[in-house]
Amino acid sequence: MILNALYELYKRLADDPEIEIDRPGLSKANVSFELVLTPDGALTGVTDLRVQQGKKLQPIQMMVPQQFKRTSGDRSYLLCDKSDYLLGVGPDGTPTEASLRRFALAKAMHQEALDGVPEAAPVLKFFESWKPEEAAANPILAGRFEDLAGAGLIVFRVAGESQRVHEIPAVKAAAGGFTEGGGKTDTAFCLVTGELTTVSQVHNSIKGVRNAGTMGAALISFNCDAFKSYGKEQSVNAPVSVDAARGYVAALNWLIADRGHHLQLGDATTVFWAEAPKAEPLMNALLGGGPPATEGTGEPDEARRKMEGILSRVAKGARVDEALLSFPPEVKTYILGLAPNNSRLAVRFWHQDSFGNLVERVSRHYQDLSLARQFDSQKEYLSPYDLLIEMAARRDMDQLPDVLTGGLMRAILTGELYPDGVYAAVLERIRANDGGRDARGNPLNPVSYARASMIKAVLTRRARILRNTEEECLTMSLNQSTDIGYRLGRLFAALEKAQQDANPGINTTIRDSYFTTASTSPGSVFPNLIHLAQHHIAKSDYGYVSDRRIEEILWDLNDIPARLDVEQQGRFILGYYHQRHDFYLKKPDNEKGE
Repeated sequence: MILNALYELYKRLADDPEIEIDRPGLSKANVSFELVLTPDGALTGVTDLRVQQGKKLQPIQMMVPQQFKRTSGDRSYLLCDKSDYLLGVGPDGTPTEASLRRFALAKAMHQEALDGVPEAAPVLKFFESWKPEEAAANPILAGRFEDLAGAGLIVFRVAGESQRVHEIPAVKAAAGGFTEGGGKTDTAFCLVTGELTTVSQVHNSIKGVRNAGTMGAALISFNCDAFKSYGKEQSVNAPVSVDAARGYVAALNWLIADRGHHLQLGDATTVFWAEAPKAEPLMNALLGGGPPATEGTGEPDEARRKMEGILSRVAKGARVDEALLSFPPEVKTYILGLAPNNSRLAVRFWHQDSFGNLVERVSRHYQDLSLARQFDSQKEYLSPYDLLIEMAARRDMDQLPDVLTGGLMRAILTGELYPDGVYAAVLERIRANDGGRDARGNPLNPVSYARASMIKAVLTRRARILRNTEEECLTMSLNQSTDIGYRLGRLFAALEKAQQDANPGINTTIRDSYFTTASTSPGSVFPNLIHLAQHHIAKSDYGYVSDRRIEEILWDLNDIPARLDVEQQGRFILGYYHQRHDFYLKKPDNEKGE
């Protein structure tokens, strides 16, 4: 299903002349330099095409003759290759056995592919006259060999011409005809099209997946004898036609390269698209992606505002129809998460559904998350990234367990239970008192808005799906639930507030020392904390307010349990968050005093 959807996307993109994507005989490559030739094929200059990005020089992308994936052995590319193929030398400017072999391979390939094409004559003359053993003495290349060898690919241009050689129409046609279908092939029924046709043994690399390496990785690849089936080697085990293989790789590379069609969630590079292009900006906003608005356009912000308006109306019971979306809700959408796995890619999650269903599922997720915000500046709609980073140690996404990304996304997209691992990860970060630090270096409260929201969502969904109930304590803000975990969380917040009132500006509170024990084994610490609070109440100018609040929470509470189970620990955290939030709400005049 994944390959079918990607191939259909490729055909749609290839039909649009304004979209730059790999087409038959062509592919996109990262190019760093161009060799400038005279009409007689002599090297007259070298142009550095790289652009400054931050502190580094980065290659530019351009369409070049089709480049099939290099696996084992030598393989030359046409009119765009590395310096050892085009110049026959290594990083120090001297030829090696391998570089001479590769130069000879490139020379033979160019003569075969471009013979009889007048516009390509300078390149052919270059290969005829160039002597790798004399390269080190060439003043044009002096001091540049290491850069040329390490920076990436090189193309040709004839002096005085605006087009590079591979861009000249006659050369492009000849090169395209030569490279199209030029990879290793076999004959089989294609799993994508169902036709008996030539299939690729090696599929091109998918580039841009985070931590998958600069050369890219394969989605379909076999390289061990144990993977052979009926004598079929390499990707013929999963036969895909040359056209479909080129198409799905090109579509995936296009999605990853376009910031409006991908985002990073943990270790998963996530791409998304829809059969109606106007739905895609809304998908971007729905998943919490998108760059800051481009200066002067404001498009991402506009899509985000529209999507938030849609979610708000759906939460109030509005139907997801064409009047709400401005396009049919039946439009199909696709979401794919890919993660590196050595030289291959692992599928973290895959989801396809109508846009209408997607909106309803994500809306349900946001309703389950909904919680009173600590500050107005905080997001009303927390993206998957906002949630995942709160589960990572020290808020470092590289420390996030791989399984959490796929599990969270599947729960959001299907409406099923959130994984136990997600709940456990949030509890672990809170118990570790891992809330990060503010601009002054002071530790922040580990019970953050995002973590409390995730706990509420997990507990709400468990209650609805497993018990078919709506629990009283799982609300947006403070409530009077008698649930023991929730009440003890409120009590802990009240005791902490009494301490803070008695010691203004205190940096370390009972939360730093007792929160974990109080939320798991409350019977062992609360008697001492309640006793300690009496000293704080006596010391504070507004101690009577704290005393009244603590008394109200403890009213008719006959016993403090020795232990709380895992769900009660979540309710404890939610009660603590709600009570702390309530402290800072603006109160009517007759309730003021603290």
